[in-house]
Amino acid sequence: MALPTLKTSATTEELPLLHKRLRDIGYKEANIAQLLGRFDISELNGKEYPSYIWRCDRDTSELAKAVALFLLGRASDRPRVTELLGADLVSVLERCGILVEFRGAMVSLPVVFPCLDKLFFTDQWVGTGNQEPGKVYELGTDSYALARVTPRRNVEKALDLCTGSGLHAIFSAAAGAKSQAVDINPRALHYTEFNALLNGVEVQNHLGDLYNSVKGQTFDLITANPPFVPSPDPNVLIHRSAGETGEEVPEKLVAGLSKHLEPGGLFSMILDHPMYEGETYLERLERWLGADKGWG
Repeated sequence: MALPTLKTSATTEELPLLHKRLRDIGYKEANIAQLLGRFDISELNGKEYPSYIWRCDRDTSELAKAVALFLLGRASDRPRVTELLGADLVSVLERCGILVEFRGAMVSLPVVFPCLDKLFFTDQWVGTGNQEPGKVYELGTDSYALARVTPRRNVEKALDLCTGSGLHAIFSAAAGAKSQAVDINPRALHYTEFNALLNGVEVQNHLGDLYNSVKGQTFDLITANPPFVPSPDPNVLIHRSAGETGEEVPEKLVAGLSKHLEPGGLFSMILDHPMYEGETYLERLERWLGADKGWG
């Protein structure tokens, strides 16, 4: 199935109407986790998808209807979707390529994840397992953890690398920072633009490889949720691959800090890392940085 193409044809006043409507009916992390029988929304598992559908089908609340439509990709007829969202909002979402109708059934092509007080479109999270060129990842445990623990107070200049859906760049912008986002995947930047519009903030996007697009610039905060799963298969798509060890991208991220992180600034990254005999992870970080002093 082809990945959806979102159209930023809504005005800055129209798309946030979806944000308001979903928040009004309780489309929040804790509420959705409780509805689907999970401890936390980051624990969603494709193997449990049938049980999520069952839970929503037996629940008559507006929240359950919204979760089925926007998080589980469940089709519904136009009258029910219109009752849930209102005719004006349905029209906006159709114009943007979010809602489509086929043989009387309406479906949302992307999904909507809540995170803290924001909402984010991504590509569908339940699929066949095949690689789809340009797919924008759903919010997983790593996405939520990095968003929840990263402090953004008093940050003036923020950079988010490997931005994906734009999650961390958007949180930095919402905190008042001049926020920039970089990704090697053009569809990711399109989603970032769309999600910034949805959440009412501005983010400057760059198509490129890590720091290459921001040469000469420094930042108070640099965030990154990079590819980190070892990928010995050379055919793995570049925007998903962290190399054979899983550390090729993280090493470049850390090595670039001396040129791009302001003194006193914060680098916030989440990843898995392999354990080696003879060298600790801290020692590897120091080697990548080229220094063993001056870093927290």
